[in-house]
Amino acid sequence: MKIPCPKCGNVIVIDTGGRKKVNISTTKVCSALVVGKNGKPRWKETAKVIFREFGVEVGGDFVQIRVQRYLAENNITLKEFLVPIIAKKEIGKRKQRINEKMMEADNGN
Repeated sequence: MKIPCPKCGNVIVIDTGGRKKVNISTTKVCSALVVGKNGKPRWKETAKVIFREFGVEVGGDFVQIRVQRYLAENNITLKEFLVPIIAKKEIGKRKQRINEKMMEADNGN
């Protein structure tokens, strides 16, 4: 923050010490969302994923607020939002099981 000095009148720069604006889109936050086995979102683990993938350090509360804001803007519920994410994970697990069985069959021959 730049302010004029009350004594000399020169412009001086002061670090406000406040929070910095996080430059990450809501769609990236939503795409990185981690859902637990019980079907509930895991905010802190999602924050860790965001840090690993995008290099932006955020907290679980930031993730939760961004997702809630997205839901409010699009007039959908959390449950409606999570259904495709959970389905995508199940498809990934099925593909993994199929690949493992194919590897076992190839190793057996």
